[in-house]
Amino acid sequence: MEVEAWLPIETDLAQTDVLSPNNKNARPNLSRSISGRRWHSTFTVSDLAPLQMNVSFPANYPESVPPIFTLSCYWLDGGQLSALCRRLDAMWGEMPQQPIVFTWVDWLQNEMLSFLGLDKAVVLTPYMEKDVEILGPIDPRALPVCCDLQQGIMEILSHNRTYEMEKFQKENHDCGVCFDNRPGKEFYLLNNCLHHFCHDCLASYCDTHVSDGTVQLLLCPDIDCKNPVPPALVKELLTTDQYQRWETLMLQKTLDTMEDIDYCPRCNMAVIKELDSSKLAHCTLCFYSYCTDCKEAWHQGRMCKTIEDKLEELEQRQTDQNEKARIIAEKLKQHLKEEDSPRKLSRKQPQHVQDAQ
Repeated sequence: MEVEAWLPIETDLAQTDVLSPNNKNARPNLSRSISGRRWHSTFTVSDLAPLQMNVSFPANYPESVPPIFTLSCYWLDGGQLSALCRRLDAMWGEMPQQPIVFTWVDWLQNEMLSFLGLDKAVVLTPYMEKDVEILGPIDPRALPVCCDLQQGIMEILSHNRTYEMEKFQKENHDCGVCFDNRPGKEFYLLNNCLHHFCHDCLASYCDTHVSDGTVQLLLCPDIDCKNPVPPALVKELLTTDQYQRWETLMLQKTLDTMEDIDYCPRCNMAVIKELDSSKLAHCTLCFYSYCTDCKEAWHQGRMCKTIEDKLEELEQRQTDQNEKARIIAEKLKQHLKEEDSPRKLSRKQPQHVQDAQ
């Protein structure tokens, strides 16, 4: 069944998921009408959300009064539901004092669309006050739930999605990876592209990319598809440890693409750069303030050291260390000489001292 939606131009499309063009299989893409007064969209569904009929039976039914009922539907407005209510009343008038509910249900299932002129397409449009002049006032038994057309569209698509999923699970399909033919309940059907793969293949596929650290390549396995595997499905397929690794890697990849993020050279903590052009960054974990260009300690007002400057400084530091080591070595030698002199004197005592001893 084809569904046409006509929304008032005042509708704030930026506040609704309905107009997301990225998922053509789940949401319609709305465009401006030729007149410029409305937003228009056309999409096809396999099964419409059901018309709901609530019935209660008075004590004197069917001898003297008909059942009490209400009608509600996402894709029928108040005027259309009122027309159905009047038609059901007329059917009771044609069959007084007879059980009528099953007759009503059969007519609604088989004749309702023709009666409303909706054989080829269902048209969603707001019920205007001026429509009362043509269709009459809204019947109190008509309970339109499509007052918000955006919500109505999403409910129609959600019901159709559930219907297609149930149908998919009842049939056999070929896996796009291993090409095995299996029942639909053994497959994962990706929401945004509708490609399907068996549980084992998709689980192995996700595990391989997470283990190899290539989470940015965790896309639909179909060779011509670039849609990412939904995070909820990734969580279902991976173990707890693997999913935590996936989250960490995804965060890392995301931070790497952000121009205002840097990493502390001491603790490797993600650091947000200062908004100005000072190239200053301050790590909130180890409290290290550094220059984002050279990764050295913050040096406000001074140019970053070049490689030549760093080599020269290293050589000078080495020279200084060698000089300090030389001085320490000389002092140590002098100290050893001074300690060794008394011992030499004691070994060279005069001959008469030795004779006396």
